Amino acid sequence: MNPSPILLEPVRAYSRPLETFASGFRGWSGLRFSTHGWRGEPWWHDLIFVQPRTPQRPGTILEITGWEPNHKDLRMAQEWADASGMTVALLFQIPRQPIEGRIEDELIAYSFSLYLNSKDPTDLLLAPMIASSVAALDLIEAPVVVTGASKRGWTTWWVGLHRDERVAGIAPRVFDHLDFAWQQNRQAELWGAPSPQVQDYTEYGWSFDLDNPEVAALIGVVDPHPHRSRLTVPTLVLSGANDPFWCPDPWDTIAPTMPECVSYLGAPNAGHGMADRRWWSASLGGFARDCAEGRSAADETTTRVWRAEAKEPKFVHALWRPVAEGDGTLPPLNEQMWTAEMTEVRRADGTRRTTPVRLIAPTD
Repeated sequence: MNPSPILLEPVRAYSRPLETFASGFRGWSGLRFSTHGWRGEPWWHDLIFVQPRTPQRPGTILEITGWEPNHKDLRMAQEWADASGMTVALLFQIPRQPIEGRIEDELIAYSFSLYLNSKDPTDLLLAPMIASSVAALDLIEAPVVVTGASKRGWTTWWVGLHRDERVAGIAPRVFDHLDFAWQQNRQAELWGAPSPQVQDYTEYGWSFDLDNPEVAALIGVVDPHPHRSRLTVPTLVLSGANDPFWCPDPWDTIAPTMPECVSYLGAPNAGHGMADRRWWSASLGGFARDCAEGRSAADETTTRVWRAEAKEPKFVHALWRPVAEGDGTLPPLNEQMWTAEMTEVRRADGTRRTTPVRLIAPTD
């Protein structure tokens, strides 16, 4: 499949600073800039800079996020700044919303319907989301490690695929939903229907209509997976093991198809919001630090196996527990239950990775 020119080479968004300001959050500074936006309407974005308490190295973590500046995002950015010793730049209003009364997934799904009717790739909301994120690179110090969650994680994948020399690494969060067609079929296999969390898309009628050539063409345009060979920078995929949006085990199948630069960290007992940052925040900061310095990850020290059980292959409310340390003996499986399993790998610098979640069907 040929790369999609609109997403791999979006119209260059101009980074025109409009004003600088004190953010109002503990003295953190920021600036506002504008870009071309979407369908003739310019977008403007706030970019707020959070400094580490002890600066240690040049470079920036770029967090692509939505809505308006808020204390929650700034507290998280401070954790990353302190863990990495780098500046964190929070890019807000990706996308600008609401638009015509629509927000978030409903807005992206609406843009898909526009594309299916017009065949004009500029109707895809992802295009300006990517373009504005790339434009922000003009305003921050390289090397840059890009991260974002959910649809901003989707955007993060595409920024990495652009091969911009300023990008030293990417860390898409709660968007391991690559190879869309396979993922939709896996949901049908395990659950019999799409996740209720993707209702905004299914209401537009395209998610499961994989035999429709127009829908297949759309998936080919917006799915990063067909273009994965372009990914050359270190990549850390972060996912919640209880995420209701996705099947519990997609990365077990997707991981072998990805370049060697991709690693994975699943968070037990974490949903789509990955609210308990104690499990993963320091690892993201450490990953950014390694990317900025161009060094390999620290040596592995210990391992721990985690398991969760459920009567059905839905693990949204399942409780993950550690069941074995190092070379310890694993307990027998409960043959009457579905079991999800992953192995945590802890490193000498205090960071961690995990294997993808493996799903084991009941045998009784």
